[in-house]
Amino acid sequence: MVEHQPPGAAVAIRNPVSEMVLSTGTDSMYTVVAGDTLWGIARHLLDQRGMQPTGAEIATAWKTIYAASTDVVGADPNLILPGQVLTIPGGLHG
Repeated sequence: MVEHQPPGAAVAIRNPVSEMVLSTGTDSMYTVVAGDTLWGIARHLLDQRGMQPTGAEIATAWKTIYAASTDVVGADPNLILPGQVLTIPGGLHG
């Protein structure tokens, strides 16, 4: 089943300024903490860009993060674990 959270759902996410570390190139990295979801991470990133994202925009963004991080996450996008380092494609981070 694909991960889904309704708009306005609580998201446990840290301050991206201290957690995002720019790597070489345009991508950045994000370390998962307890309570994070791909949906929540994507929504937070879009919010940080000054957007008020729709559910469809968030869905597209979390799928983009998952596609860039499948080697870390594995076959189940609903199962991300604290300590995993996700790749955030350049178009998603501020």
